[in-house]
Amino acid sequence: MTTYNRFCALLLGVLVLFSIVGCKSFDETKLVEGMHLVRDSTGVMVAIPDRPSRIIPVGVSTEDLVISLIGHERVLAIGNLPNNFPEASQQIKYRIKLNAESIMALQPDLLIVPDWSDSEMITMLRALKIPVYVYKAPHTVSEIKVTIQELASILHEQAKGAAMVADMEQRLTKVQSFTKGVSEKKVVAFYSILGLTGGLGSTFDTICQIINASNAAAMLGLDVSESGKREDLLRINPDIIIVPSNVYSFDQYKEIEVENIYRDPALQTIKAVQNKRVYVIDARWIMSYSQFMVNAVEMMAIDVYGYKK
Repeated sequence: MTTYNRFCALLLGVLVLFSIVGCKSFDETKLVEGMHLVRDSTGVMVAIPDRPSRIIPVGVSTEDLVISLIGHERVLAIGNLPNNFPEASQQIKYRIKLNAESIMALQPDLLIVPDWSDSEMITMLRALKIPVYVYKAPHTVSEIKVTIQELASILHEQAKGAAMVADMEQRLTKVQSFTKGVSEKKVVAFYSILGLTGGLGSTFDTICQIINASNAAAMLGLDVSESGKREDLLRINPDIIIVPSNVYSFDQYKEIEVENIYRDPALQTIKAVQNKRVYVIDARWIMSYSQFMVNAVEMMAIDVYGYKK
């Protein structure tokens, strides 16, 4: 059977299930033993096992959060991009693509997904009785703490969640006690193959606020979904440029090289280029919305203001 035919068969099964279950919500009195109900960020009541053992976390940051809370033993599969637990990830057997067919083939007992995931896929999986828990993807440190506590609760690892939050708070307090005394706020640009990004409402914007720096993209009025061009970089003339690493290059995501920025004739008037202040930060940190965002905060503080951990 071709992939197309398999998908059609799966879709037909979904439609049949919808005709049976309709739009009814879960009835707690009909839950089997060993299951409980939780309400996810979309307001849906999800029936999940008391101790799920075949968990699929969707997205690098979700993988970081779940593996931090429960280890790798109960994680059934992860995606193809590198997370912050390379050794533990090698022990996880399966790699999946984010589609209903590949997930259904593994029959997880809990799928944990951020709210940017495809809603049609979520609907299909739920109709096929896969427990899908959707959480709101955080952008600020406060939201990340809430997300950690939320996932810790559904996984019954509240103590580990509290310890993760406490570690974040301790490290962030140390950084802020150093950077609040800077005499001159630096203008910092987040520059990648997408151009000037990290605008208002992004995790990068949050990091800049934490370390007491001015975010170039936010200064230009760009929001989290917008990108600026090289001309915008010239116009804002940042003191520092931050480039995410190319850790995703094996998956056709190749980041710009720092030396190309230094050699670009059109960028020679930018202060960051003139003063050799273009820095690379691990993409798994600077693009994270897990606790590893704190790693990016510390590295930014080091690169921008000379912070010492």
